[in-house]
Amino acid sequence: MKKFSKITKQKVGKEPIVKVEKTADDYIKKNLYTLMEDFLSIKSYGAVDKNNGTYKIGGKDMFVNAVVDMLEEITNSNNKKLLESLKSEVNDWEAIDEKIKSLNQSKVNLKSRKSFDDLIRLYSNDEDFLVEISENKINRINNKEKLSDYKKLLESVSLKEKTKLNLDGLIEKRLKSI
Repeated sequence: MKKFSKITKQKVGKEPIVKVEKTADDYIKKNLYTLMEDFLSIKSYGAVDKNNGTYKIGGKDMFVNAVVDMLEEITNSNNKKLLESLKSEVNDWEAIDEKIKSLNQSKVNLKSRKSFDDLIRLYSNDEDFLVEISENKINRINNKEKLSDYKKLLESVSLKEKTKLNLDGLIEKRLKSI
């Protein structure tokens, strides 16, 4: 004869089912841990033993950018929910759809940002060489989204106008050939 609890409606030998609701705080904590694992690293300079040498944490800039992007994504998702709820109350739902599309388009992929920042950081001292290296790198990219992310990121980089125009032309040329 199997024992069955009428209160919990489960077999007596089993653990009770506990439903845990995930909050926004849990989501943020989980994403922060993931970002720390992805971007932060410890670099040691000098001797290997404990007393000598210097230790630095690498990837702080990318980590901060990733946190800011994550927070923007959370606010954008809240804004999208708010705009979707307004559709039933407002007759001009097409304008609301356009606003939702603009929220989606303004976001830059984190991996694209990292590869672009690495490229600029390594070769920004010699801008002619940067253009040559970028041409090879851009010609190997087959993803239109990554190229459009590069184009958005190019606007915020502090380079000479001639270099920006050359890189923009390379990106446009590659976008047309895909």
